[in-house]
Amino acid sequence: VAPNWPVYTGDLALSNQSKNLTLNGASQLTVTGTLTINPGYTLTVNANGYIMVGVGWLDNGTFIPGTGFVEFNGSNPGYIQAATAQTFYNLIENKTNTTLTIYQNVIINGNLITQ
Repeated sequence: VAPNWPVYTGDLALSNQSKNLTLNGASQLTVTGTLTINPGYTLTVNANGYIMVGVGWLDNGTFIPGTGFVEFNGSNPGYIQAATAQTFYNLIENKTNTTLTIYQNVIINGNLITQ
């Protein structure tokens, strides 16, 4: 795995242990489980970073999407849940034979891509 393309197997939570996270340039983050942004923590995408999520997106903190991509992939049912309307720049739904459930309003400033 390239140094700017980390893969996290399982669930990843931004919290007092992992702190805030910033993806710069063309970096890529893969989380095979659920990505959680806890209250008081921030996930920032500068430029066109890429986040791949295998299961869920739980945002109770702050997500700054930049011009990046968030892709939901894999064969497990997925979901998006946030404290308020969730803004993405580019959102890709690439679930295999399953669903992506959205629990509140989603705002897409770039593209919605379904595969």
